[in-house]
Amino acid sequence: MVCLLSGVSGTMAVGNWWHYLGLSVAGGEANTLVSKPSATIQPLAGGEGQVSFHYEARAQRMFIQLGVGANYSLTQLSMSNLIESREAVDIAKESLLYQYRHTSLKEQQQTISAQLMAQVGFLPAEHIYLGLGVKCLFPVTRNYKSVSQMLTTGAYERWAAEYIEDRPQYGYYPLSEYKYSGSVASLKTYVVPTIEVGGNWNIGRTTLRCGIYADYGLHIGDKTSKMITDYSQVNLIPADQTQTNLQQNLRINSLLDSKYIQSFSHLSVGLRFTVLFNVTTFRVPCHCVQ
Repeated sequence: MVCLLSGVSGTMAVGNWWHYLGLSVAGGEANTLVSKPSATIQPLAGGEGQVSFHYEARAQRMFIQLGVGANYSLTQLSMSNLIESREAVDIAKESLLYQYRHTSLKEQQQTISAQLMAQVGFLPAEHIYLGLGVKCLFPVTRNYKSVSQMLTTGAYERWAAEYIEDRPQYGYYPLSEYKYSGSVASLKTYVVPTIEVGGNWNIGRTTLRCGIYADYGLHIGDKTSKMITDYSQVNLIPADQTQTNLQQNLRINSLLDSKYIQSFSHLSVGLRFTVLFNVTTFRVPCHCVQ
């Protein structure tokens, strides 16, 4: 009995599945969506970047993709006309409310996350693909910068309609800029449903894809509810508090961690470029004759 091996044209993918390894890079606009804010909070356009490594199994017009990578996002929020108060005493030891009046506050937040993803895709036409999947983002670092235009005032209960302002000698300072940079210790995991559609081109053993994606990120776990103004490190007696002390030691908590936002999510839309290399192990048919 003699076995005749066919040429390359007769090879087949093992199990009728084609196997690919690949790399993708993506970037686009990122926005924070705020649910039921109790203050005047507005999202500002940000951005994001992604890089990931993929394994893909493909059969006819369907593929399954698994990936691991990293995600960088920059989101921005603004808020206006917020007043926060604390109890204080004046130089005569009379009780009053010391007020922090944020006329405008802008926050820029940067997050770096590890990313796991799974996707099911379809090839409805020769050069078109559609992918539906889910990602899990595990934040590694989350830092933010806040800039507030703020003035400080005082109010007595018996004169509720009036307040003290622009009296630096007593600790009431006019509108000035306050800056704070901080990090978030409690990092929440995000579950991100994703959809992607675009062009698909097979060139030899390489597949190239270029598509538009949309990610909608939902955080897992309870949200913290803090005041924006953290005055724990400043002098609590207004008359003994200098503006330098206030500017250097006043802390501003993240808007996303404040009590003024009930919940939030992230929406990003952008372009993704993917290159996949066919690493299929081929089976060569044997034709036997006697």
